[in-house]
Amino acid sequence: MLRVRLLATLGLLASLAVVPTAGAAVTGTITSQTGWRTLATLAPGVTVSRNVISVAGYSGQRTLTRVSWALGDSHIRLDATPVAVSRYGPAQHSFGEGRISSLGAASSALAGINGDTFCPGCARNGGDLLHGLLVHNRRIYATGNGPEVGYTKAGTMLMGDARAVPVRIALPGASATVAVWNALTLPGGKAIAADQVAVLSRRGATFTIPSTSAALVLRGAITAYGSASTVGGQFRRMLELAVPYQDSADRVPGSSVSSEWADAYRVSQTGGTATTIAMPVSGALISGATVTVPHDGVVLVARKGTAAGAGLTSAAGRRSVPVQLDDAGWNAATSIMDGKFQMVSNGTAHTTYPGWPDSWPWYCQGTGRGCVRAVAATTSSQGWLVIETAAGGYGLTMPDYARVLAQLGATDAMGFDSNSHADFWRAGAAPITSSGWEPDAPAATMLSYH
Repeated sequence: MLRVRLLATLGLLASLAVVPTAGAAVTGTITSQTGWRTLATLAPGVTVSRNVISVAGYSGQRTLTRVSWALGDSHIRLDATPVAVSRYGPAQHSFGEGRISSLGAASSALAGINGDTFCPGCARNGGDLLHGLLVHNRRIYATGNGPEVGYTKAGTMLMGDARAVPVRIALPGASATVAVWNALTLPGGKAIAADQVAVLSRRGATFTIPSTSAALVLRGAITAYGSASTVGGQFRRMLELAVPYQDSADRVPGSSVSSEWADAYRVSQTGGTATTIAMPVSGALISGATVTVPHDGVVLVARKGTAAGAGLTSAAGRRSVPVQLDDAGWNAATSIMDGKFQMVSNGTAHTTYPGWPDSWPWYCQGTGRGCVRAVAATTSSQGWLVIETAAGGYGLTMPDYARVLAQLGATDAMGFDSNSHADFWRAGAAPITSSGWEPDAPAATMLSYH
């Protein structure tokens, strides 16, 4: 949760910070540990364990509690989700709060931790606003960008600075976005923009294309991300808004109007590799006739006399139409949770202050005290949901926790909300938090076994 601290407070924290003397170990260095001790087995291969460590720069011990599993275990599912789905406010992409333990009990999950920082009550309807992406079952509940963790099959993860951007269909002479699915107009009968198409994707459904519109079928086998797929399979994997056409945040810049509705998105990662697939064209242009959506394809429709309509007409004489999909790797993510900061990448702890206007999440009570922090992480063979705690509600600063995680073998780690909103729940035990009571939260990462 976003915290505002006066400069005087920051100055006090700085004065409390422990400054290593010459020859002293770097803060965040583990000086002793018990090693991971198993507390419980939640499912085959899913264990709860604990490690008590001493850390340079901090008095007293720090306790790390984790749920771990083998990466690639087909029984494991990780899910980014609103905690109180029934209280989601689509008009502003806002969230009601709930308890992770209640969500876990209702969904038969095994464990869960809190998600990214949020702004409580900041939406016009009084709900919370998240700071970055929240994608659940390939549906976007919160837009935004930042450090993201994508949860993929069999308990695996990928991390990077990413955002959702409109899918672009490269028609001859025009780059079109997708305005609507399985309809020819927007809600209320409004016409879609001149640089947009409608996509008919419902397998086997029959639609009548008016004489004022042009339709083109894309279908067939393709290779996407190194694997065999189909045109229809990739279009149906595109990110869509959980509830579209609700708010100005659902609009994107357009070439024919200043802003336009869009409802097909892809993940773009900073420094990532964009994926463009040539989608095969099937048959001639259709107008004033019916069309049936093929099982292995889709139908693109645009109004005649528009840039998109002219593009479809020209594309009918070509073998394929290029379509941009998720950056490499992200197509496998069924859900995405925004993080506060990627603390470890490729085994290296990130310890340089990122320049946030509010330094509280980074230092949080200063070196020597620190905060309780929840993290999703991977090693070379395992996935972790892990929280660190200490007596009195203390813990570690973010850079020192990053150092600790790297020393323990984390190859990648994403940190979420800390301090009073850090929450670690697992089936059969009370939640672990900073103050002994479980806070409400708008979003969570949940682990289940199937």
